[in-house]
This record gives sequence, C-alpha cells and structure tokens, in this order.
Amino acid sequence: MKRLVPLLLAFLIVGCDSDSLHSHPKLDSVLWMQTSAEYLASTYQSFNIAQANLEKALNDKSWSAALEQTGDYKNLPPAIIADVDETVLSNSAYQAQLIKMDAHFSRATWGAWMRAMKATALAGAQSFISDARRMGVKVFYVTNRDQKFCQETAENIRKVLDPAVQDKEVYCQIKNGKASADKKMRRAQVAKNHRVLLLLGDDYNDFVSLGRISAEQRVQKANAYQAYWGEKWILLSNPLYGHWERSLYDYDMSLSQEDQLQAKHRHLRTRGAEFLEDVQ
Repeated sequence: MKRLVPLLLAFLIVGCDSDSLHSHPKLDSVLWMQTSAEYLASTYQSFNIAQANLEKALNDKSWSAALEQTGDYKNLPPAIIADVDETVLSNSAYQAQLIKMDAHFSRATWGAWMRAMKATALAGAQSFISDARRMGVKVFYVTNRDQKFCQETAENIRKVLDPAVQDKEVYCQIKNGKASADKKMRRAQVAKNHRVLLLLGDDYNDFVSLGRISAEQRVQKANAYQAYWGEKWILLSNPLYGHWERSLYDYDMSLSQEDQLQAKHRHLRTRGAEFLEDVQ
C-alpha cells in the first residue's frame, strides 16, 4: 500500500499536467503556424502572388491598391504598404511561451516582447521586400504597435527583414489625444505622395476601415471586395487573433476568458450536423 501512494500521486500530477497542457485555446493555432507545411506554403504563396502582381502594378500607371488614393497619382513614386505582426514578422514564439505559461495576452508581456526585438521574418517576406526595394518601390510599414515601441519595431525589422528601412517608414499608432487603431489616416498619408501598388496584411482592417462591426457584416464586406483579394490586397493567414476574433464577442475586452469562450461557441454553425448527437 505504501508503494502505491507515490504511484497514485504521480498519476494525479501527470494527469493534471496533461489537462493543463491541452487546455489552452490557442494551442492548435500556434502549432499550425510553427510546424505545419501548410502554413509555410501559404506564406510562400502569398508573397509569390505579391511578387507577380507587383510587376503588373508597376507597369500599369492607373493601378492603385489604396481606397484612400485620390487625385492624379499616375506619376507618383511607387510604394507598398505592409502591416507588421503576422504579415512580415512572426510573433509565434511569444504566443507559444504564453501557452507554456498557461497565460494569455497582456500589455506587460507584449511590451517586453517588443522591447526584446525577437520577432522573426515570415517565410518569403525578406525575399519579397528585397525585390521590391531593388525595383525602386518604397516600403512602408503600418502597424498598430504603440508609438512608444516604434523605434524597437523599426530595429527589429532592420535586423531580420529589411536592412534599408528607415524609422520614418514605420507608422505606429497615431496619437491625437489617444492612440487610434484605424489605419485609414496612415494609408492616406502614404497615398498622398506615393502610388500604392499593394497592401499586405493579416487583418481585414489592414485594407479598409471597417470599425467595430459584427462577424456577419465583416463577411458581407469581404464579398464586396472580391476583385481586390489576391490582386491588389495580399492576405496572410492568422488564426491566432485579430478583429475576426474580437467581433465574436462584440469587441468587449473586459470579458473573462470563459465568457469570451462562451460567446465564440454561440457562433459555431451546426446546421445539418445536429443528428450526430445521437451517434455518440
């Protein structure tokens, strides 16, 4: 009996650890981005499409990817606008560490991560940016990272992605009394002096200002711009976070993790599969 007690305790400890290891809601998403050939292929695919379309855009003076582009822009110098996180830089190590810690996003850990400048370049990003620079295309990075981390962000980009980037080419959140996550003004600022050939991002709001609309409305508006996707707008896959996720719980960041999870479950579509409850 005495020998069974340590074994029982060990079983309980392992059982608890096993439960915690598999309980984090972002485990599969992080593993897909870090280990799958499919994610690697999807990033290469996105940048290959961007490269092919860049050449087309350069030769077509009427081409512009920015809805904010106005006036006579045909002879303006060419540029592209790229988001940063999960578009050209990967933060999957940060996300993986949160899982190891059984933790969730916080301003403290995110700030420490940005200061450390440890984000890596997405597969295919460095080659694409290098080719764009070689072709005489300016590159602007429009990110919703806080302004106080903009210098570290530019340095991180220089280290692993784009050695030629200047601090002034990295547009962090604009502060007019408070930070604004809407990128419309920053896209317009670039478009004022450059013909915008391509937009690259992992979030719909990297391409057009949507505001806080429902998940259903976001899908409707995505359909409205069908001709832009894969042509002037290049989308990188991000199953981890973004406006798509926040729209599922009405952008209420004050909700607990449990309440957010319940809200997400309410969006699951089971029509036609309900009979499976009787199969178990």
